[in-house]
Amino acid sequence: MSTSWSNVMTPTLRLFSLAAALTAPIAAQQRVEFAGSLRDATRVEATAVGVEAAGWDYRAEVRVEGMTFTPALGSSAPTTQRLSLTPRQFGRADGLQRVAPATPVLADHRTSQARGAGVTERYEVTPAGLELSWRFATKPSGSGDLVVRYDLASTMPLHGAQRDLVSFCLPDVGGVSIGAVKGVDALGREAAGALALDGDVLELRLPSTFVDAAAYPLVLDPLIGTQFLPTANANYDDTDADVAYNRVFDRYLVVHRRVFSATDQVMRGQRLTDTGSLLGGLLVLGSADYIHHPTVAHISKRGTWIVAWETAPTVFSSTDIDCCAVYALNGAVSATTTIASGSGDETDPDAAGDTTVGVTSDSDGALITYRVAGGGIRLARVECASNGAQPTLVSTTTISNDASAILPAISKSNPGTSRYVVTWREPSLVNVALRARACDRLGNLLGNPVTVSSGSILLSGLPGRSDVDGDGTDFVVLYEYGQSPLTSAKDIYARGVRWDGATLVTSTAAIPISTVSGIDKKEPAIAFCRHKYVALYAEQFLPGTANYDIRGVELSASCTTCGPSHLFTGLNGTLLRNVEHMPAICSEISSGGDSDKGMIVFTESDDGPPFTSSVVAHFYEALAGTPTPVLGTPCGTTATIGADGPFAVGNADFAITVDNLPLISLPLINVGAPGATYPVGVCSNCVILNPFVTIFVPPVGTSASFSLPLGCPTISSLGTQLDAQWSIFSPSHNTCGGVGVAALERFAWTARLRLTLTY
Repeated sequence: MSTSWSNVMTPTLRLFSLAAALTAPIAAQQRVEFAGSLRDATRVEATAVGVEAAGWDYRAEVRVEGMTFTPALGSSAPTTQRLSLTPRQFGRADGLQRVAPATPVLADHRTSQARGAGVTERYEVTPAGLELSWRFATKPSGSGDLVVRYDLASTMPLHGAQRDLVSFCLPDVGGVSIGAVKGVDALGREAAGALALDGDVLELRLPSTFVDAAAYPLVLDPLIGTQFLPTANANYDDTDADVAYNRVFDRYLVVHRRVFSATDQVMRGQRLTDTGSLLGGLLVLGSADYIHHPTVAHISKRGTWIVAWETAPTVFSSTDIDCCAVYALNGAVSATTTIASGSGDETDPDAAGDTTVGVTSDSDGALITYRVAGGGIRLARVECASNGAQPTLVSTTTISNDASAILPAISKSNPGTSRYVVTWREPSLVNVALRARACDRLGNLLGNPVTVSSGSILLSGLPGRSDVDGDGTDFVVLYEYGQSPLTSAKDIYARGVRWDGATLVTSTAAIPISTVSGIDKKEPAIAFCRHKYVALYAEQFLPGTANYDIRGVELSASCTTCGPSHLFTGLNGTLLRNVEHMPAICSEISSGGDSDKGMIVFTESDDGPPFTSSVVAHFYEALAGTPTPVLGTPCGTTATIGADGPFAVGNADFAITVDNLPLISLPLINVGAPGATYPVGVCSNCVILNPFVTIFVPPVGTSASFSLPLGCPTISSLGTQLDAQWSIFSPSHNTCGGVGVAALERFAWTARLRLTLTY
């Protein structure tokens, strides 16, 4: 189950997978490779009664009396299934002895229990399962095979019993397997053993010839793991992912739901470095019969993530909204706080954090919007009194009291301001409206609601699910819109809204993003990435099918295209077999960073056996660009030419720079076509650009900077190349002195810079 994953680069996105190798073609240069995946993540923790462990598809508990293994079988399993092993006897076949009770001792990812003199039972926590082993420090007394016996109990029926595999499975679902036994001695020599099942007694056996000849210590070890059956009814859910960045410690948290059975679901999390490596163990954030819609945001002042989700104690109970805190430094998980509970359902939470660090006393909170069934849209503010502390509910505000209001979303980024925007859908008997309203970081409402989109149930398409993000003043709403009342197919639109100083207003018309007739588009997600917006949605592969892929496109604040469209086919890459859906996205800006980087996560589900689903993640850079190479050498100066940021579409901050100027100098920027250079005859070592524009740039100290903002309309000039060079006039220069050419004697030239317009 352990896999590798690689990092590749398209013109604007650098990609990696949390679940397996990403097979998307490399569209540009190869980037750094990573090793690991979410399926490699494990968790192990000592408790008051033993040790708890977890991997991607299981959880387990080791106690004095034995071990219990719980496979994650998905919602196809009607109830949670378990297999328990209780050790009873060990030794040579002619002289078995009773197992001594012992409290498990945890060291790193291994539990140890002393079962007799020089004999230790161990469980190693691995991504694939628990590796059971018995370590014999010295040769056991007696004769015959070396035997270990367990009492076995399983809620699943026996599926098969052979020398190298014993398995217990629910028909057409899956279960637990116990793999082949082998022995390894101190010299590394190995011997195959055997498994045997007699009623409820499991026997592990090594041949006497190997036991007699072995160098000690000797280890006996099978593997206990989850078994998946490739049948039409299986469903192994790893879904509903969300992600947030932490700029204080420069790391990400991915949260998602794991389904063990129809009545057992777990909220999990995994920290990652900014290069994609797993950081620490698997986090268990909550568990219940029903868990859904996880959302995560970051409080910069506390270096803490807030995670919220929809939950219910049984599948028949009303749902509440719970949340907890995760300290980014060490992954410590706080106790859970219920922030919304009532006689009806509270659903669909979406969270936004606070990017302020230590500036104000009230910047230690997060906002969570959610729906109250029949009661409208609410906005809760929670605060953490210290780093990683359990969240406290501070206030709850009503965004909309319309009983039909559903599907709320809140913007995640607010660089330089304290304004957020909440969007939601308000259906009525005749019309449906998509509305938006601004608020501050304390949850106070600002201005009035604005209608982003609307439609008639009888005469036109209807707005649906939405997402929103922005810079605190300008925002983009990405939303679904039905193609017509006669079809369920939806398109994706974007529309700008703006805070005008008093209220929220629409700032652009509704712009179609994807409108292919008959093809369904759904589940919009958007993030502000400093210069651009990255918009995502799930798009149907063929009309009427359940196959979807994730598409992404870059937009400007005016909702115009500002980069290429990307297709994410996930891990398999087989368009006819995979369903990619539930995209989520975060930018480093959302945590107060100043880069254009971030992460995309989504769920990939098989629509054929064995119906597994995985969480896939991609790093991205909205302004990846290409290198700006320096050509030639300076002539008569130590001044150096450079660039701020990539020469890329949408980079409004691009500038050509020069450093190490003489204190008294006049720098001029020269821009021309590539190759249009000539040597100065009397200064043959100087290669000078033949410019079509030369501009004087006032220096600041010993530096100068020429701004060349690149808006999204420059997309039509993609691939255009320019050369830039600084010419510097200074009394201290004598570049061509003594040759009688006065016009050249006081000038010097930097090397040239080659600029190629990319994404």
